Amino acid sequence: MDDKRQEFVTNGFLGLEWTDEIVAWDPAAYNNIYMIHINPKDIWRPRMILLNTLDARDLFDDDYSPTFIVFDGSVSWFPGSLFPASCKLNLEKFPFDRQNCSLSMLAMGWFNTELNFYTDSGGVELDNFVVNGEWEIISTNLTVQFILQRRSGFFILNIVMPVVLLSFLNIIVFLIPVDSGEKISYGITVLLALAVFMSIVSDMLPRSSDVVPLVTIYLFVLLIISVLTVLVAIIIVWLHHKDEKESKRQKVSTSYKNLFKKVRLLNRATAPLTTVSVNPATGHQDQDLDNDDQSTSISKGPSLLSAVKKLSNPDKVFPPVPEEGHRINRYRLIGRYLDSIAFIVFIFLWGAVTLGFTLALSTE
Repeated sequence: MDDKRQEFVTNGFLGLEWTDEIVAWDPAAYNNIYMIHINPKDIWRPRMILLNTLDARDLFDDDYSPTFIVFDGSVSWFPGSLFPASCKLNLEKFPFDRQNCSLSMLAMGWFNTELNFYTDSGGVELDNFVVNGEWEIISTNLTVQFILQRRSGFFILNIVMPVVLLSFLNIIVFLIPVDSGEKISYGITVLLALAVFMSIVSDMLPRSSDVVPLVTIYLFVLLIISVLTVLVAIIIVWLHHKDEKESKRQKVSTSYKNLFKKVRLLNRATAPLTTVSVNPATGHQDQDLDNDDQSTSISKGPSLLSAVKKLSNPDKVFPPVPEEGHRINRYRLIGRYLDSIAFIVFIFLWGAVTLGFTLALSTE
C-alpha cells in the first residue's frame, strides 16, 4: 500500500476453471491418460484485464503458468502476477484507519451472455498469505475486495507518543525561571521538534485527499499551542528585562542626587563666618570677619570640622527622597503571576486537545 500514490499492489495467483470440449479425449484411446499439463499459449484462454490498474491493463502474459487439462475438457489455469490497482484512501483516522480496496477484472472480447465469472468459495484463499508489517487483511469477498486495517503500533510509538510528550514538555517552559536564561531557547527547541514531526507525517500522506487526517489537525493545533507558549515566554522575559533597565536608571539618578547633596554641604562649609562683638568702651555691636579678637563672640554658622564630617553622610542633613522601587517589584511579580496562570491554562488546553483527538479516533 502506497499512501502517497493511493496505490494498492497485490502479488498472487488467480485460479480459473472452464470447460473446453475441443480439448476433450477418450482416456482409453490414449493409454488411460486422464490429465495432462501443457503451456497456456497452446490452448484458448480468456484475455483478462484489470480495470482499476495503475500499470498495463493486460494481465497474465506469462505463457508458462501452470495449466491442467482433464480428459472431459475441464481446464484449470493458475496464472500469477502483480496486481497494481488504484485504491481511494480515507485517511481521516490515520494511523488508525481501515481501507477498502478492490480488484475489478474483466474478460475482453466477450459479452456477459457468452462468458461469465463464478466463484466456488466465499472469498480469497489466504493459505499462502504473507503477513505485512504495516497492514493486515480483515476480510475478502466475491468481488475480490480487500478490507485492510493499518497496524498502528509503529506509528503510536514513533509519532503519536513523541508528539504528545513533546507538546507536554513545551508547557514546562513556564516552570523555568527567567534568571536561568533558557526560557525562550527551550520553547523554540520544542517548537522546532514539533515542526520536524509534522514534516515527517506530511511525507507519509498523499498531497491531495478528500478529508484532512485528524493527526494532521492535531499536530497543527499543537504547533499553534507551542507558538503561543513561546510568545508568552517572550513577554515574561521582556517584563524581567524591563525591570532591570529601570533599576539601572534609578541607580544613576540616586548617584546624581548624592553628588548634589555633597556639593551643597561643601558650599556651606567654605562660606565666611559672621562674628558679632560687643565693645565695652562704646557699648555698640561690631561685625567682623576675623575671630582672632579676645572679645566675646556669638557664631551663627556651623564649624568647618562639623560640616566636613557631615559630608560622609549627607542623608543625615538631607533625608533621602523615596525612590519608586515598588514599580520594579511589581513588574517581576506580574511576570511570576503570568507564569503560573499560563502554565495552568496551557495544561488544560493541551489536555482538552489530546482528549478530543483520542475520542475522535475511537469513534467509528
